[in-house]
Amino acid sequence: MNTMTIDRPNVSPVKVAGIVPLVSEAALPLGYVLTVRRATSRGYEFIACPWVREAACAEDLVEEIRAACGGYFASSLPEQNSHGRRTWTIQLEGGQRVVLGVMPCLPAPQMQFPRLFTDWAPLD
Repeated sequence: MNTMTIDRPNVSPVKVAGIVPLVSEAALPLGYVLTVRRATSRGYEFIACPWVREAACAEDLVEEIRAACGGYFASSLPEQNSHGRRTWTIQLEGGQRVVLGVMPCLPAPQMQFPRLFTDWAPLD
C-alpha cells in the first residue's frame, strides 16, 4: 500500500499571502489558475492549470512568474512528473524558493452531444 506523508506548514500565513497575489496576477492573463499546494520552511509549491483554450505555453508562464518574483531558475530544465506535469524551481532571496508545477494544455476532446433531448433513444 502506498502511504503519503503530509508536511505541516512551517511558514506563516502572512508570508504565503504575500507571494500568492504575485504569482496569481502573473498567471491569470496567460490563461492559468494557480493553487497553493503547500508552504514549507524552504518556500512555496504551486500548481498551475490551464483554464482557457488559448492558454500560453508553460515556458511563458514560468518566465512571467519568475520575473514577478524577482528570482532565478535553479535549473535550466524542468522536472518531468506524473500526468504530464512539469515542475520548475525558482530561487528567491533569502534562500526561499517557489516550486511551480504546470499541468499540460490538452486538446479539447472531440465529443458529440445530441442536439435535442429527443435525439436520445428511449429507455425500455
